[in-house]
Amino acid sequence: AYAKAVNQDPLWPQARLGRAAAFAELGRVDEAVAEYRTSVQMNQLSIAGLLDFARLLILQNLVRPRAERDWTEVRQVLDALDKQAPNSPDTAILRAEIAAADGNHAEAEKTLEEARKNRPDSPDLLLTLTALAYRAGDAAKAERLLQEAEQKFGPTAAVLSAKARFLISTDAAPEKLDAGLSAIADQGKSLPAADRQRLLNSLTVYAIQADRIESAKRFCRELSSLAPNSLRVRLLLFDLAIRAQDYQTVEPVLEEIARIEGRGPLWNYGRAVYLFLKSQGEDRAALRSALGHLDQAAAQRPNWARLQSLRGIIHEQLGDEAAALNAYLSAVDLGDRDLTTIRRVIPLLYKQQRFLEADRIVRAMEERQVPLSADVDRLASNINLQLENYDRALDMARRAAENSTDYRDHAWYGTVLSVLANRAQASGQSADADRNWKLAETEFRKAVELSPKTPDAWVALMQFYARSGQKEKAEAVIQETRASLEGGLAPLALGQCYETLQNLDEAERYYQEALATSPSDPQVIRQVAEFYLRTGRTESAVTQISRLTGGEVPAKQEDLAWGRRAMALLLANRGGYENLQKGLSLMQQNRTGGVATIQDARAEALLLSSHPLRRERNKAREILERLVAESPQVTPDDRFVLAQLYMADGDVVNAARHMRSLLASHGNEPRYVQRFVSFLIQQENYSEAEVWQRRLETLAPDAFSTVSLRARLLVEQGQDDAALALLKGYAEQAPAPAEPAAAPPSDTGAGTDGETPAAQTAGDPKPAETASTDGSNAAETPNADGSGRLLQLRRAMVGDALEGLAQVLRRKGRQESADRFLAEVESVYRDFVGKYPQATPLLAAFLARRGRTDEAIELFRRHWPESDQNIMTAAASVLLSRVYEDKTRAADLEATLLDALEKLERPQGILLTVADFYGLQGRVDEAAALYEEVLRRDPHNVLALNNLAVILALGRKNLDRALQCIDQALAISGPVANILDSKAIILMARNNPQEALRILSDAISDQPTGMLYFRQAQALLALKQNAAAKKALEEAYAMGFSRESLHPLEREAFDRLEAALGKPEPKS
Repeated sequence: AYAKAVNQDPLWPQARLGRAAAFAELGRVDEAVAEYRTSVQMNQLSIAGLLDFARLLILQNLVRPRAERDWTEVRQVLDALDKQAPNSPDTAILRAEIAAADGNHAEAEKTLEEARKNRPDSPDLLLTLTALAYRAGDAAKAERLLQEAEQKFGPTAAVLSAKARFLISTDAAPEKLDAGLSAIADQGKSLPAADRQRLLNSLTVYAIQADRIESAKRFCRELSSLAPNSLRVRLLLFDLAIRAQDYQTVEPVLEEIARIEGRGPLWNYGRAVYLFLKSQGEDRAALRSALGHLDQAAAQRPNWARLQSLRGIIHEQLGDEAAALNAYLSAVDLGDRDLTTIRRVIPLLYKQQRFLEADRIVRAMEERQVPLSADVDRLASNINLQLENYDRALDMARRAAENSTDYRDHAWYGTVLSVLANRAQASGQSADADRNWKLAETEFRKAVELSPKTPDAWVALMQFYARSGQKEKAEAVIQETRASLEGGLAPLALGQCYETLQNLDEAERYYQEALATSPSDPQVIRQVAEFYLRTGRTESAVTQISRLTGGEVPAKQEDLAWGRRAMALLLANRGGYENLQKGLSLMQQNRTGGVATIQDARAEALLLSSHPLRRERNKAREILERLVAESPQVTPDDRFVLAQLYMADGDVVNAARHMRSLLASHGNEPRYVQRFVSFLIQQENYSEAEVWQRRLETLAPDAFSTVSLRARLLVEQGQDDAALALLKGYAEQAPAPAEPAAAPPSDTGAGTDGETPAAQTAGDPKPAETASTDGSNAAETPNADGSGRLLQLRRAMVGDALEGLAQVLRRKGRQESADRFLAEVESVYRDFVGKYPQATPLLAAFLARRGRTDEAIELFRRHWPESDQNIMTAAASVLLSRVYEDKTRAADLEATLLDALEKLERPQGILLTVADFYGLQGRVDEAAALYEEVLRRDPHNVLALNNLAVILALGRKNLDRALQCIDQALAISGPVANILDSKAIILMARNNPQEALRILSDAISDQPTGMLYFRQAQALLALKQNAAAKKALEEAYAMGFSRESLHPLEREAFDRLEAALGKPEPKS
């Protein structure tokens, strides 16, 4: 309903904020944040709204790994709040929340104490200080502060909730917990109705966390009577029923839900709970019926983790451990961090020897943090993020392990201890961390003692040592297993152990041994394939995946789906239209097989994003839009890919929308920031580009992309001298020893497409002439040692960037500045090739572009024998494109290249370059012969196929061969616009303008270009449709087409066309 209201009136603030609240209630935090962000941009948020936004941003960060947290946006919101409401306790509390999350307790305490001086009447400040003291382990101080709060402010709902929160964090006996919680409830009996409800809600949640189910039921019953229309309260009743195994309490709740909501997702979930409990694990028909209700609930609310958690429990009771594990993993992926779910999933992973996955889940537990302040804690509870009370979980795990002889109880206790140890270490509490690590080690060792013949216990101990940085002990455990287990650990387990320790050679040895032992086990095959994928050995991975997807071994549906998805991505990564089509076909099988997942959707979107047809790429956009709008499993890269698709299509509004959303939550990722700055410069949005450029300079100050973008901005701001000085300084600055030779973004210089001068694209066989702006030529220089080589690479990239900026300046009419930049380019290149003569053709190409052709040819002639072959080929392409009409110079250069061809054993790059040159001169037979020579070696070379087809068509020679070549090129590359253009040339040469027109019309409808419109004008004129032809020619001119963009052999045909149609008037 809110979505419809927003669509009808995007400026209605209540609708947008209502939608944000609804997203939050559904646990879809990212979407809620996006709605709040839009409201901020529209200046629609009140102080209360900004506070809610800030709390949600903090919560969003608390559930992320520490390395991915970014407090930039929330600090900006808090700064805005400080201006609107100076000395607000809420703002100070949230700043303290951030400091505590970063482990800076001293800063958090200082922030709160300073705020108390200004606002001594704030109970929230005092209660947050109490929470901080508890977190720091100072129970005495916390008790004193809590007493002070109660004496000063009385038994308010906030004070009583704090008492309950801290009570369950103690190691009090169960009966004392019940009594304490009841006493708190009694204290709050005189509270106003709304406060009483808040207190009872808190008491219910805390009682559930403490496993005091009867107390929780008592509080929840009273709460349900006070809130007869609250679905959240009914959800709490379901939780209690599951924990108490009491199906009788569910039936009346279902009737209330039907009254409030109808038979929607909550009712179906409740019915599934009822059937599950009533079955008592024995009535299989009831359990299957429960699964049916979960399916109905999931159809209405697909991203609800609770559904998957319950599905996993039911599958376990039905004896289907594989289905149970898949359901639990889905729940975890959807955000379920309930320790009950985690404890169920880890043993199942161990049972399937998926030790690495289990380890990753435990590591994720270590990263999450509970909120400090009551408001953020309440928000987490309301949106069901289940940020566990680990202190209470520790107590429960300790009680379970105390007198247990089951090794799993001790391994779980050790796991909880290790989680707390890592959290304490991250918070700067080294003493607590050391104590918990020692206790954890004792428990893991106890598990091994109780079950020395069980591999799981040994692996859990080894992974504990690995997670806690004790690599030597981890390796020692592997050796210990040889004495305790007959034959030691199984090869598959050993492979994962050694991979955890980053000993990849040993890991591969044991993975291969596992394959030899169980060659037809799909689980082994999949894990070995995943190892090869993780370590970048794709061909080895393909070998194993093919055994699954090709039916060589029997595999379960989920393994087949995984295999198809992995193979599809690997095929797409190889390139080529045929591979892309095969990959999409595999994803179609997953979709029609009823097992499609978010991973499938993401993979299909990635494949479609590289499709040559825009309408197919638009399907990728649609898939990714659904992911970012609906799925809690969306990744930052999903949104990044989506934004880049919009950029490629020139959809500035949507590209900017997604980039701003991405950077608001992940603004510390340099590649995201760098791409956005480049995009903003392309759009001439220099003011916003400046803002993000400053951020980039804090994140990656020494990266060449950062420096080159700053230089481009300086040029746009009219500070040419500063830009020149910046790049000169960078060229001379000694690089750090580990600095990579990173290339600048392709849009920082002249606005070219980032190809090197020798880059070729299918279409007209004309060499590219633009200056490179990506520095890739420099990356081809020969090896040298240390920082000297890096410094020279810097200089080459700086020269490339300066040349691109000179083109920008020339277009702006600032020729004097352009000349100074070009003079510096020459200086940089001469210095570079002086130290690395192998790169001399770089200088020759630069001189040719400046019109100093004789000097360029002489340099090239003298130095090609010692040159890097790739640089030499690139430079030859530039030189030949400049001299092909000058017979004398062309002959000299041709002789040099023919000499090089023979002495270098006719390398493919030079063959193509000379063939292009022959084509420019109209020497069709000679060009065709060289293209054919390339194709004899490499029959799938699209460039040679395309250029051979075009040159034959332009020369009206062997048109059957031309058609064969272009059809082969299309089969390899797919319906790429410039190859379709080439096919139109060939069809016209074969007197088939009707078919050419059909192909061109399809290509134009997908993605129009000036060249396609020109070709359409030719076809229409041949069909005597002169009016339509003239209109097509006008469209071509409007899109930037010019006579100079044609191959020389086509320009006479262009003149005839223009003579027949007249030169179109320029559009206003």
